[in-house]
Amino acid sequence: MATRKKAAPAGPLPDDLVERDFVYMGVREGQKGKLIKIGLIGPDGELETRLYAFDKNRTIGGIYKGVKFNATQSLGLDLSRYTGDHWKSDSDIIEWTADHRLTLQAMESAKFEKEAGRVDRIEELLLPLRIEYAKAHDRFDSYKARALEDAVKTALRTPPRQYELDKKNGR
Repeated sequence: MATRKKAAPAGPLPDDLVERDFVYMGVREGQKGKLIKIGLIGPDGELETRLYAFDKNRTIGGIYKGVKFNATQSLGLDLSRYTGDHWKSDSDIIEWTADHRLTLQAMESAKFEKEAGRVDRIEELLLPLRIEYAKAHDRFDSYKARALEDAVKTALRTPPRQYELDKKNGR
């Protein structure tokens, strides 16, 4: 079985890093993409919530160990180990799971809308060709329609020529 190597830290380690257990609370969406939400388990059993730009499949409500934290940093989050235990409150786990799923669904919807915007832009750029294609179909001219399809595919597969790039860049 392969063992994971710990990456060497980029600079000197802070002196105040302390190993603490945490509960994985699912994925959340941040300004720059997907974040994970964790709860550091305090000595009183309360959770201190934090967000990290890190992604790894974990068990929602699962308790993990092997990570060092201070007030602003963590060390070894990618090497954390699942203890096999779960957070004491099932209702919290249910809430975190629902939030996790809603976040993933919202992120997927946003991705789909972004892709749909690209499709709309492509359809707009291809409008003259789409009009010609529709005319060919209206006239039952399958040869012209097929030729237009083949020409579009060939054009898409052909890398831009230097003179085309120069013309586009105004040279």
